Amino acid sequence: MSTRGRHGPVVTKQVPFLFGGRLGDAEMYRLVGRDDLAREYESLVRRRNELGFAGLLLMVGGALAIAAAPEHQACATPSSCRTEVSGPAAAAGFTAFFLSPVMFVWMLRTEIDPVSPAEKARLVDVYNESVAGAGCAVPAPAALPGGGGVSLTGTF
Repeated sequence: MSTRGRHGPVVTKQVPFLFGGRLGDAEMYRLVGRDDLAREYESLVRRRNELGFAGLLLMVGGALAIAAAPEHQACATPSSCRTEVSGPAAAAGFTAFFLSPVMFVWMLRTEIDPVSPAEKARLVDVYNESVAGAGCAVPAPAALPGGGGVSLTGTF
């Protein structure tokens, strides 16, 4: 469901909770009996983390290679000399340094959900239905004639 809020669109989605805390995706998949999806989710999260770490290594390694590359003077004329960094180490450093953003973008674009949003919503519904009839007590605010209060409702 999507609504228009004060600062722009507000998008809501169903999420599973357990004892007042939000369930992680892998835990939710396990609780609905889908260990295969939990393992796949954890694998995709690991892959995304590895891409981010690889991007960081490329950036740091590239910067170190550039810093360690030998400098030399390039002179077109005796009065127009400038210091240059060149050679295989500098080329490798520049390549690695400028490839690191590609790794970060790849990491950010890596999908970590093993199921479609519709299937995930269905699984959340299955989970919510399984705990709704399991004897949960839920505190909820209630407006009473004499003032505010908290009521306790539940299925026993």
